[in-house]
Amino acid sequence: MLWGEIAVEEPISGSFSVYAHKFISPCVGFVVGWSYWFLWSLSCMVQIGIYCNFWWPFLPQWIPAFLTLGFITCINLLNVKLFGKLGFWLALVKVFALVSIIVAGIVILFSRISGNDLFRFSNLCLLL
Repeated sequence: MLWGEIAVEEPISGSFSVYAHKFISPCVGFVVGWSYWFLWSLSCMVQIGIYCNFWWPFLPQWIPAFLTLGFITCINLLNVKLFGKLGFWLALVKVFALVSIIVAGIVILFSRISGNDLFRFSNLCLLL
C-alpha cells in the first residue's frame, strides 16, 4: 500500500510518521518523524545561508541560518490563533511577491526598460 491508500483506509490525525508508528513500530515512527524534520530544517537553513551569502559575502553563512531557525522556532511556539494569522499574512506576502515578479517580467518583455534587445518578446518566438 502507498501512503495515500493508507490515508484513505485509516484517516489519522497526524503526518505519515503516525502511520509508520502504527503499522511498523513506534521506533520507526519516531525516527521517520524526526529525520523528516531534520532534513527539512537542514536543507532550508543551507539555502538561506547560500542566498544571504550571495547578497552579503562578508557574513558567515551560519548567522542568517541560525537567525532564521530561531524565527521559525518562535513562530511555531505561538498559540494556534496567532500562528494561523501569521501564516495568512506570510502567504499574502508570498502571493504579492509572485504577482510582482510576473508583472515585472511582462513589463520587461514588452518594453525597452532593460535597454538591451536580448530581453524582448520577439526573441522568445525564435525558441518555438
